[in-house]
This record gives sequence, C-alpha cells and structure tokens, in this order.
Amino acid sequence: MSEILKIKIPLPPIPIQEEIVKILDDFTELEAELEAELEARNKQYEHYREELLTFRDNVRCVPLNELCKIGDGLHGTPKYDPFGEYYFINGNNLKKGHLVFEENTKRVDNEMFTKHGIEFFAKKTLFMSINGTIGSVAFFRNEKIVLGKSVAYFNLKSDSLNLSFLYYLLQTNFAKNYYETQKTGATIKNLGLKALREFKIPLPSIPEQERIVVILDKFDSLVNDISIGLPAELEARRKQYEYYREKLLTFKEVEANA
Repeated sequence: MSEILKIKIPLPPIPIQEEIVKILDDFTELEAELEAELEARNKQYEHYREELLTFRDNVRCVPLNELCKIGDGLHGTPKYDPFGEYYFINGNNLKKGHLVFEENTKRVDNEMFTKHGIEFFAKKTLFMSINGTIGSVAFFRNEKIVLGKSVAYFNLKSDSLNLSFLYYLLQTNFAKNYYETQKTGATIKNLGLKALREFKIPLPSIPEQERIVVILDKFDSLVNDISIGLPAELEARRKQYEYYREKLLTFKEVEANA
C-alpha cells in the first residue's frame, strides 16, 4: 500500500476530467448496447439450434461408434520442446469451433508426433473436450498437433453423417444432458470414450442434415465470426474505445510552479 500511495496521477482541471469521462462513458454505453444485442442473438441462435435439432420418433437413432472412429490423445506427459512445430492440445484449446493456440500452449517435436500423432482429416475430423470442461467442440483444419487425453476425436467413417451436423448436435441440450448422466470423477469430471461410442444420435437424411447446417452456419457466423456482423462491430468499438482512452488520458507533465 505504501508504494501504491506514492504513485502520481495526472490531474487536469475538473471540467476537463468531466469532459473526458463523458466521452468515455459514451463509448462504454455503446459497447454495452452491442454486447446486449449480441447476447440476444446468441440466445436466438441457441433457441433455433435446439428447435432444428430436436426430432420426433420417426428419425432413427444410431450409436456414434457406427458413424465415427472415436479415440482420445496421449495419456501421460510428453517431452515438450519450445521450438517444436507441433502444438500439444488439451480441452482448453477448443473454442467456438476452432483450435486456439496461445503463448502458453506447449509444443512437441517431430519425434513426439511420430510416436503419438494420430491421423486426422480436414472436413472429416472433429474434436471435443472430455475432461474438466466437457463439450467444447472444434474442427480439424490441418493444424500441426498432438492430442492430450482431455480431447476426444471423431473421424467420420460413414457417408450418412455430415460433420457440421455432428458439430452442432454435440452442443445441444440433448447432448449435454447425456454427458451429465455419463460423467465420472469426484473433483475433475471425465467423459469416457465408451460413453461417447454408445451415444445414440438422431440421424435424419443427408439432405435434411445439410439443410439444418446451412441455417445454423448463418446463425453461427452472426454471433461468432469477428470478421462480420455484430462481433466485428463490437471488436471495432472496443479497439476504438481503447485508442481514445489512451489518447484522452495521456498528458504531458508540467512543473508545479509553471
């Protein structure tokens, strides 16, 4: 606290402080309005996802094991290499359909990939977190990766299942309720491969799956794609706010007797 009390802050006249606050409050209010609208769109998206992926009894249900090869990653700690070209992936790397690599994401070298790597296929492979945070899903897009045990993979082996249809289905309340009944573990929950393989999913015709995917892809872009729509506008407003905050709150120090 003694060090904090020594910190000097710029102190312009009160009228200038009030004007700066007013400008930044306006930016904050606009950002809050966009966030509220985006939240409303998210709820709308989730509502239609549930509606479109809820089927009557006339749609047959099939165990996932008949449609996909399902497995998980390395059970153990790999030999890390900060200069390795392969990322070692866990459940926290799966976000909104993408594999996300951050500064603290571990890497491994080609030797570890040769030993523990699994063959995945773009447009044929999906990942899901199965330990701790359960149910985050991402597509494989030819990234250089080695999986950890907290991620399951689904390699399509049937032409009767659309990968994007599976992506959306695994995020429904229907799927989440199944995960809840199958989770094991006391402190850190785990969803086993046996439960995933036995999970029976509704399987409408491919044309119907594709129709649903087209609709949900549009919703997903509107609420998650930062290059278009509300997410793009919100990201731009945040950057604009940060820019003006720095400009408005940067002062040139003057001598006290000036």
